[in-house]
Amino acid sequence: MNTSLKLLALGFIVLAGCSSQPTNVAHIPEDANPDEQIALLDKDLSTGREKQVDALSPQWFHKSEVSLQDAKKLRSQEGKNVEVLAKVEEGKSQLQEANKYSQIASEILTPVIAERSKALAMREEAQSSGAKDRDAEKRFNAANDQFLKLTQAIENDKMKYAESRKGEVIDMFQKAQASASKARALDVAKQTIETAKDQGASSYAPKALDTAEQSVKSAETFANNNPTVTDEIMKRGTVALFNAKRALNLAKESKKMDEMKPEERANFLETQIGRLSKTMGLEDQRDSSFDQQFAQLDQSIQTTKTSAQGRELLTAEVNRTAASAQMDQKFGEIQSIFAKSEADVYRQGDKILVRLKAIKFPSGKAQITKDNYAVLNKVQKAIAKFGDSSVLVEGNTDSLGTAKLNNKISLERADAVKEYLVQNDAVPADQITAIGHGFSKPLTDNKTAAGRAANRRIDVVIAPVGGIDTQAAAE
Repeated sequence: MNTSLKLLALGFIVLAGCSSQPTNVAHIPEDANPDEQIALLDKDLSTGREKQVDALSPQWFHKSEVSLQDAKKLRSQEGKNVEVLAKVEEGKSQLQEANKYSQIASEILTPVIAERSKALAMREEAQSSGAKDRDAEKRFNAANDQFLKLTQAIENDKMKYAESRKGEVIDMFQKAQASASKARALDVAKQTIETAKDQGASSYAPKALDTAEQSVKSAETFANNNPTVTDEIMKRGTVALFNAKRALNLAKESKKMDEMKPEERANFLETQIGRLSKTMGLEDQRDSSFDQQFAQLDQSIQTTKTSAQGRELLTAEVNRTAASAQMDQKFGEIQSIFAKSEADVYRQGDKILVRLKAIKFPSGKAQITKDNYAVLNKVQKAIAKFGDSSVLVEGNTDSLGTAKLNNKISLERADAVKEYLVQNDAVPADQITAIGHGFSKPLTDNKTAAGRAANRRIDVVIAPVGGIDTQAAAE
């Protein structure tokens, strides 16, 4: 439905069911428990907030909130039950209106809502990271204010106004998202640089400080020129934060060492080297120069690293051997399920191909007949033997008829086998795919009746979950 028709349809909904007064809801009996009714309305409002009804129909939602507060106030003042229940009923009616307008707003403002959600998520990420960029916050609040004007316009039946302003508000939310992304990436780095300066980085770690400031500047320039490339902005922001933290820590350590006497500095360094040497199991090397001690540490680390790599390679080889042995076992078990006249079974790396020869379809049709139940039940057993798996069903035909017709019937037959396996709980629907190749992948020449019979087939590929490239299989 195009935009104008959608607006017209929604307009009829509004005119038919909306007015300044809320729609009546089911009457609350006078003997109902007021505390329970208050709690139910409170819960419904909380659910509404989770579904963004407070933003999509702000006026009606606010009225419902006010009615709830009035009901609670009356209850606390020991007002008459009938008065409390009347306020709750009023609140429910107002919330019903809010839900109705929320649905209309969702239809009209779908792309705006999507951009708002992205901007809101990035804003929350920026805040949780410790970013305090006021510009990012201002941009989001300004965009959200305009969004609320759109939803309020819809509540006031001004659909055309809301439709005409969508693009502008989308642009505002996109800019707010970009600003929050930049704040998340760089604001904490900037704050860390300021802390480093307070710790005397300009004097104690000037080169590290300069590197940090340059990396922030470079990342900020990139973010300003490429506001939507959020992944790269985050990468550059991570580098900037690393350099800022390094400058801060170097300033602290340089300041601490500057306050030591020369021998204290040497003892400090010697102690650190000694701790590492002890951890590595080396002899006491304090009678050697620092360069010699570091050289021995480096040699020990390299030896350990080489040994660890060897263990990793050995472990990987053992795992590969074990996996191969398991696959050999699965292959043998699956192969034994089928008679030679029913299917050929092949191993393809970590996949098993079951080439069904016994499955037959009525000419030009794709229905699963009773004659096929036996072999398809065996396919189910094969999938069960494999374990948790992804399955690909491939339909193939002979070359009689047009390519278009054969592509269609091969896909329909593959789909029929897929549905049979899903309906019989052989494999979940989201782990099985059907593809039709038509006559594009013959096994043999189509010139003879025997060749054409061999080419008319269903192939079932069983693989570990996620182990099937359906795009490659379709080519």
